[in-house]
Amino acid sequence: MSNVLRGAVAAMLWIASASGVAAERIYILSQEGAVLSEVASGADAPADDANIKLEKGPALLALAPDAPLAYVTHSDLGQVAVVDLDQRRVVRTIDVPGSPFGIAAGKDGRIFVGDWHEDHVIAVDTAGEGEPRLTKVRVGRAPAHVVLSPDGEMVFVANREDDSVSAVRTSDMTVVATIPVGHAPFAMTLSPDGARLFVGNMQGGSVSVVDTGKLAVSDTWKTGAMPYGAAVTPDGGRVLITHQGGGTVGIFADTDTALATVKVGSYPEGVAIGENGTRAYVANWFSDNVSVIDLGTMKEIQRIKTPAGPRAVAVRTAP
Repeated sequence: MSNVLRGAVAAMLWIASASGVAAERIYILSQEGAVLSEVASGADAPADDANIKLEKGPALLALAPDAPLAYVTHSDLGQVAVVDLDQRRVVRTIDVPGSPFGIAAGKDGRIFVGDWHEDHVIAVDTAGEGEPRLTKVRVGRAPAHVVLSPDGEMVFVANREDDSVSAVRTSDMTVVATIPVGHAPFAMTLSPDGARLFVGNMQGGSVSVVDTGKLAVSDTWKTGAMPYGAAVTPDGGRVLITHQGGGTVGIFADTDTALATVKVGSYPEGVAIGENGTRAYVANWFSDNVSVIDLGTMKEIQRIKTPAGPRAVAVRTAP
């Protein structure tokens, strides 16, 4: 390769890396379509070969923080599917007791799964060969979403039928606190520093802001109808809440007054942040698409067509 060509290639790679656009991939979990779709940034639909077939009824999705893997829960099957994102295929299924629903993935090879019907959170050690080691602890009724603290030391569980959040220490899987929140907590997200937990109370039309140091609610924000999904920008400056009942997304800062309410598709559920914090992706369950929101203008700028029933979305910056 000539020096000129080497220089041109290096320049193109630098531009792609600096923009953060070329390497970003959006992963969309469609329940009725039973697929995990990979979509390139800026595309309006998955490529023909980018729909990864799954077993029926996938529920929720978590990306491994340090490997090209996705974990997908199947509540009706009692399984978690492990998807190799580079190979675009399921490489393993893990049997998990009960009805696995919410899921979070840690850097140590463990995943944390909420058992919706049996009221447990289960730590699954996926490292190594053979059957994974399972450790479970009882939490509140109907554990929904599960989120892991940035340091991996605490997992938080939204107990939908108990109006509470369980804080579980991951080192020994012990419940260290049960925090009362609003009515029917479902989705949660943590600030980047892990200091605040935002809990969407689906039947309460509110968000409980939890101080994770004190393990207590420090504030309550009023939201639109049926807050169902939650995400925070990387700088912690914006909190996004999807309103399933109103077909909107509320964008909040540090108060209960939304900076903007953005109209999206029908029954928005999962939401994820991408493009270095400048874009949000919202899974519209009943519209069979994903809304793309520009967080600078706080307006919807695109819709990505998906297979039937998109309910969860995640973003990965690929190497």
